[in-house]
Amino acid sequence: MTYSYPSQNLDDLEPQDWPGYEGDWPNPQWPGGAKVCVSFVIHAEAGAESHETNGDAYPEAWLNETVFARYGTLPHNAGTNSSSVYEYETCRGFWNVLDVFDRYSLPASLFVCGRSAEVFPTYITEAESRGWELVSENYRFLDYFALDPSVELEHATKAIEAISKASARGTIPTSYYMSRPSPISESVAVEAWKTKGVELGYSNCAYGDDLPYYGLKNGILYVPMSLDCNDQSRGHDLRLDRVKAMPEPSLTPRPPSSLAEFISAPGFSSGVDFYDHISSAFDCLYKEGLEGSPKMMTIALHPRIISRPGRLAYLIKLIEHIKKHEGVWIPTRSQIAEHWKEAHPRK
Repeated sequence: MTYSYPSQNLDDLEPQDWPGYEGDWPNPQWPGGAKVCVSFVIHAEAGAESHETNGDAYPEAWLNETVFARYGTLPHNAGTNSSSVYEYETCRGFWNVLDVFDRYSLPASLFVCGRSAEVFPTYITEAESRGWELVSENYRFLDYFALDPSVELEHATKAIEAISKASARGTIPTSYYMSRPSPISESVAVEAWKTKGVELGYSNCAYGDDLPYYGLKNGILYVPMSLDCNDQSRGHDLRLDRVKAMPEPSLTPRPPSSLAEFISAPGFSSGVDFYDHISSAFDCLYKEGLEGSPKMMTIALHPRIISRPGRLAYLIKLIEHIKKHEGVWIPTRSQIAEHWKEAHPRK
């Protein structure tokens, strides 16, 4: 069926299919002459998922490996397994990730939901104690394209406030990311940061290149993600036919099916697949760098997924593979943005 967005002003949307660098990629001039830049992203979403305590009618199905989550219309008493998957993130998964990143002295950018920062402020304190970057993933783990724009702006502002409140330093997140944005999420984010008296540093809501680039219309610097090098993605069934059937006051617009790289086809069926694909991506980009055209890649991880022991072993193997190579720059995403603005200012 067709689906109509809520009333939104789409004038600020970037042109579709922008031409990019048209084969003439700039030399990023990565620090130290690095051949490739590798960005690690940790998604912190537990507590922000669909749950009855958050006023939702259905248990969370997005990025959830329980079979119960895939049926969408189950009442909450049938969704306790679904909720428990998210509990694994705070009880065990996040700590596993911290242990691995400490072991290899790796920086990361923490993409954290505002509600998650309220429920589990340890996300923020542990990240800040390691010098990690804080990035807003909006307030809830929702389909913002299906919500009213006023709700999206309210949530964007609440997310900044929640993250800043959980921070011992009162840190305002440098940027934002949304896996399920609306057509106006970009302009909403810019406005939300303005309300706090700061400028949005850059955007992570892009997948269009292996180098940062500026929006043709809005001028925002995009530091692109690598969705294939992620322990989640591919083929999400949005089930928009259920949107209008959702009862109030739930903010959850629909119960999606649960498709993820590690969870459903056509994704990673094992840690071996995860390692093979992402190490191959790294090797390809490293070779391009050796040949004089350095690029970047992002490895995005969800603690509730990647930290299961059978998967964690291959994350460790991947990190060790990357660390064996010379000329690899591993920064936070804000460091990438700062470097790009200095080396390649917007014209």
